[in-house]
Amino acid sequence: ASPVGVAHTITDQEEMDAKDLKLILPLAPNDNNNWGPKTPHVLRYLLDPEYTAVNVFSRPINIYVDRTAPGGGLLGELEIPLIEPDYVVTPDKLDSSGRLVARVPSYGGQYEGDEITLLTSRDNVNWDAVAGANVKLPPGASENTDVTVYFPLAALLALADGQRWLGYEIVDRAGNRSTVRAVGRPVTLLLN
Repeated sequence: ASPVGVAHTITDQEEMDAKDLKLILPLAPNDNNNWGPKTPHVLRYLLDPEYTAVNVFSRPINIYVDRTAPGGGLLGELEIPLIEPDYVVTPDKLDSSGRLVARVPSYGGQYEGDEITLLTSRDNVNWDAVAGANVKLPPGASENTDVTVYFPLAALLALADGQRWLGYEIVDRAGNRSTVRAVGRPVTLLLN
């Protein structure tokens, strides 16, 4: 392995502050490091102390370079079992907290730290994020993790009754946003 980046000399102030150092790993789009969140690169750093001629290597650290959008180019429709097969939302189809329960189908690249944002639309063209309804996948989550999401009553009432669409998008830990929004699930709201 060869060194990358620029050497950083620790200043007297940094030494006195005793804070973590932020080291920048210079990656460019053409570096061919698109291995995804499950394949680590091994990173080590070298300390070259002034007071001794012996260099000190850190222990190896696994880092992950992920430039792939969650789900690639495909996200499945929300599954909403309590309103199937007609997809009509009435007050009796909400849970005891007044929320519509849905399930996000597993997707390629599903991994801990992914954040799912719920979306609503009146016309299946213009989409709005549902405030306070984001779901972050917990540590240990994988493509086998079931993800349950909840549309709060206030968000559904704000849409008013009629045919509406429910969907979602995903941002992973690396900041990659799903390249497509999930196909909007058409539902009929009868809540007012």
